[in-house]
Parts: sequence; C-alpha cells; structure tokens
Amino acid sequence: MALVAYESLIDPSAYPFFAFLFVVIGLFAFSTFAVSELTSTKKNIFKGLTLATIASATLGLGIFFVFLAGGIYV
Repeated sequence: MALVAYESLIDPSAYPFFAFLFVVIGLFAFSTFAVSELTSTKKNIFKGLTLATIASATLGLGIFFVFLAGGIYV
C-alpha cells in the first residue's frame, strides 16, 4: 500500500480571504447583537440567541483562518 499525500480541501492561498470574510461577518453580527440588546426595551430572546450564535461561529472560524493564514496550523 502506497501512502497518499494529504491535500487540503481549501487552497491555502484563499486562507486570508476566508479569514477576512468570516471576521467581518462575525463583527457585523456581534455589533447588531450589541446594538439590539442595548437599545431595545423589549428583549427578544430568540433574536438575541440567534445573533450571538452566528457571531460566535463566524468569529471562531475567522480566528481559525487567521491562524492558518499566519502559518499556525491547528
């Protein structure tokens, strides 16, 4: 059995683009969440949890791709 070299599903030259994209989307979702929580008098728990989950997931992916773009393979 010959060993097959691992090939990434995402081209490494695209890591900075994905890092920027996910961080921007995450910051937008976070700012929307923060503004809606600070300015609304009637809190909607579903909207808050949805925005917080989207912000958390996209910022997590953004940081992951920032590490990959910087050469830190986790």
